[in-house]
Amino acid sequence: MPQWETNGKLFALNRFCQMRLANPESATDAEFVQFVQSSMWPCNSSDAADAGFAIIAEALSVRPHLAKELIVLPIDALISGGMWEDDDWRKMVQIGIDCATNPESYVVPTEAGKIWLTQEWPKLEGMIEEVFLEMVGEG
Repeated sequence: MPQWETNGKLFALNRFCQMRLANPESATDAEFVQFVQSSMWPCNSSDAADAGFAIIAEALSVRPHLAKELIVLPIDALISGGMWEDDDWRKMVQIGIDCATNPESYVVPTEAGKIWLTQEWPKLEGMIEEVFLEMVGEG
């Protein structure tokens, strides 16, 4: 199970986000999104979803206005894993919360990430549905 302290990509993302908190102007939104997207690594779709949730939660706790661009990461992994029915997006809300509360998640979110997933992720239901439907070709 990758850890934030020992996984190179997670460590770099955490440091990158901490630096953006200290100096928000040190990266454009486009650079921020690109760095977050590059923090993913190849793995099975279930693990990729867990990693995606942990990664976006860390990033969106710093730049919440980038939600639409970043929630694609775990949604894409879940679609790749077989979630593509009309109402599967509703399950994605709970899966994100479960990632924050399950100590056995493939990538356990940081404390800031856990707070974001449990408090902010559920508020994005409309955006989650919109992105999901666009990605499965119904939006």
